[in-house]
Amino acid sequence: MAEQGREFFVQTGLRLMKERALGEDAIKPFFMELVGKIQKEYADSPDAGTRLDQEMGTCMAMKKTVEADVPKE
Repeated sequence: MAEQGREFFVQTGLRLMKERALGEDAIKPFFMELVGKIQKEYADSPDAGTRLDQEMGTCMAMKKTVEADVPKE
């Protein structure tokens, strides 16, 4: 999963840079803010494990969508 997660992160970052015209210097703060928000949601959740399972399902579906949009070499 680590390799798949890393590839998803890279593809998502590249797509954000293109679609939102973000420079490399804007990507890290963008992701850090998003991660901070998610971490707070988990900390505030009465059942962080269930919340994590739900998030993983959403991420996996998103990953499939991103993969489908990436041109094959």
